[in-house]
Amino acid sequence: MGKVIYPWSFDPFTYWHEDIITRAWEMFEVVIWVWQNPDKKYMFSFPERVKMILDATNKILNVQVLPYSWLLVDFAFEQWITTIVRGIRWSRDLEDESYLHWVWESQKLWIDTIFLLSKQDQTHISSSTTKAILREQWMIQDYVPLNVKHFLEARMMWQYIIWLTWTIWAGKSYIAEQFVQLWNEYNIPVHNIDLDKIWHWILEQATDDWYKKVRQKIIDRFWDGIKNEKWFIDRKKLGENVFNNPEKRKELDEILYDSIILRIRKEMKLKKWIVLLNWALLAESWILNLPNNNMVVVWVNQQTQQERLSKHRGLGFEQIERRVNSQFSTEMKKKVIQKQIDGDWYWDLIDIENNWNSDEEIKQAFNRMVSLLDVFGELRIQSVLSKLGFWDKFIELYWKLKPLHDTPERLYHNWFHIVDCLNKLYEIKHELEEDEFIVLFFAILFHDSVYNTNASFWENENNSANFSETVLKQLWLDSRIIERIKHLINLTSSHTINSDDDVWKYMVDIDLSILWQEWEIYYQYAKSIRYEYSNYSDDDYNTWRLSFLRWMLNRQTFQTQYFQEKYERQAKSNIEKEIQLLQGKK
Repeated sequence: MGKVIYPWSFDPFTYWHEDIITRAWEMFEVVIWVWQNPDKKYMFSFPERVKMILDATNKILNVQVLPYSWLLVDFAFEQWITTIVRGIRWSRDLEDESYLHWVWESQKLWIDTIFLLSKQDQTHISSSTTKAILREQWMIQDYVPLNVKHFLEARMMWQYIIWLTWTIWAGKSYIAEQFVQLWNEYNIPVHNIDLDKIWHWILEQATDDWYKKVRQKIIDRFWDGIKNEKWFIDRKKLGENVFNNPEKRKELDEILYDSIILRIRKEMKLKKWIVLLNWALLAESWILNLPNNNMVVVWVNQQTQQERLSKHRGLGFEQIERRVNSQFSTEMKKKVIQKQIDGDWYWDLIDIENNWNSDEEIKQAFNRMVSLLDVFGELRIQSVLSKLGFWDKFIELYWKLKPLHDTPERLYHNWFHIVDCLNKLYEIKHELEEDEFIVLFFAILFHDSVYNTNASFWENENNSANFSETVLKQLWLDSRIIERIKHLINLTSSHTINSDDDVWKYMVDIDLSILWQEWEIYYQYAKSIRYEYSNYSDDDYNTWRLSFLRWMLNRQTFQTQYFQEKYERQAKSNIEKEIQLLQGKK
């Protein structure tokens, strides 16, 4: 199988790009060339664009993503790749690409071009169009994969969407209140949008002509007797006619779909930070991709459900059974949602069994949700700074740190490594005292702020520690806290602990947490490290890397009991596989 280059800026990656890559990959091994023009301002940094591409194409294992800021044909020549793939959407594209091909041909570097015509239903899709329609709060899930949609909403709209759904009498109101309270403790604004209220408003209050026509459709389809004297709809009568019949329920959803989506868009307009949508019938409505599959399912066991219904509603057994059967069961809700997640390769279902209103379980589910939502880490940085009384310093600190990690040469040690480390920190947050959490938090933020692959041992870590001191002094942190943060940063140079201090151990374990990821993610990490050290020859790199890996293999990988029990075996397996690859074994 020969190699081809597919070049683009991918700012952001779209379904059109994905289609061209997929079709090219059926014939060739594809190298994705991400254009990095130093004179151009991109919405997303190079590492962000690489992550969007890799996450969206993770089933295409032969895809390689590389940056380049010089001439494309020179890059192809150096890589000894003789074919470039270009996508054509309309006639103007063909003219421009043909002109480029003839210019490249004039350089006599034996580079040829393959043109792939866009599918007809994708000719309107472009990065600029996607960004333009999102600014109006329009729907873009048909333009970009959900991981890209999540990135765009966070970067452009400062919106993080989460959807809460539940089974009957599972305590949804309590969970929603707890989530709002926890966000408030984070000092992050949250907007709680109840779709039942939107649905009720359309049926009982909306006076615009569009909603009158929608109500007339419902009346014509289901029964003239559901309307009242003001030509609004009696929800109780509608429910008796529709909710016990899945086919009728589906028809009702189809009639209401456009109206509900329109009202959701209007409710979300200009709302920043957390948008919490809640609706019991989410799985039944088949609109799961609206919140990027970011879903929490609240449920209770059957006995608890019946006890609560009987006690609080005074319902008999048959009434309870009809009410419960009007919705999907817990298993069906999870199955439908998981199928959507698997199909989109995005998100991870969070479910809460709310039989006893366990606050600790709710907090753990909340922290997991935060880690999945907060793709750039900005929510948690704001939270910690505001708790310390420095809310106004968030923008300054964030944009002082993040650009240092967003350079093209950082294919692994970029800002996403910092965010991944924050995710692991929040996973064990309940094990830490508040002061321990704070020093770990800032040590993680700064530990790779200076990164140069030509530096000597300890140099990067020492410079990063000194940089953290300079910045954190401006926050008026206690000098003893800053010294401890600096020490934690320096620990990441050797990953060796000569102390029983659990905070030291957690710092090292969190920094090495990439080692226990599933093999596909680990393999991408190994390739990224090799790219970062491309200034070394294969022989020199392999000698250094094998020495490090064998050292890790012959010692206990993780220092804390928590990480040992959960991840030691997977880490050892990954290290052994990489050693075999470096030794030329399959």
